Amino acid sequence: MKDRFANFTAMTNRINRNVYRIKFKALEGFDIKTVHVPCLYHLLRKDGLTATELCKLCEEDKAIMSRTLDYLEKKEYVFVESKKTKRYNCPYYLTEKGRKLAEMLNYKIETVLDEVNEHIPDEELAKFYSYLSTLDESLEFIANSIAHIAKKI
Repeated sequence: MKDRFANFTAMTNRINRNVYRIKFKALEGFDIKTVHVPCLYHLLRKDGLTATELCKLCEEDKAIMSRTLDYLEKKEYVFVESKKTKRYNCPYYLTEKGRKLAEMLNYKIETVLDEVNEHIPDEELAKFYSYLSTLDESLEFIANSIAHIAKKI
C-alpha cells in the first residue's frame, strides 16, 4: 500500500468535510448549527441526559456542551428542571418544539444513512464499522501514549 498516510488523511478529511456539508445543508432554514445536532439526537434517543452524559455521547468538551445547551435552552428546544446555577449534573429534556426538531433531524439522518446503505451491503458496513472502531481505539491508545511520553521529556 503506497502512501498510506496521504491516502488516510485525505480520505478522513474528505469524509469529515462531506458529513459537515450534509449537516449544513440539512440545517438550512433552522436556527441551529451542526454542533447542536448530536445533542438533540441523543436527547431524542434518551431524554433526561445530563451535560456530563451528553459530553461523553457527543464527544465534546464541557465548554462546548455548556454553550450548546445554553443556546438550545434559549431557543426553547430543551429545558432543565433545576434552577441551580451549577446545572452540569442536572438532566436536560426536550421541549415539544425540541422533540419535533429532533424527530425531523433524525428523519434526515436516517435518509442519508439509507442512501449510504444502498451502495454498501449491510455485511460490508458491519466490517467497515468494526475496522473503523479498531482503528479509532488504536489511534487513541497511540495518542495517549505519545501524550504520556511527551510529559516525561
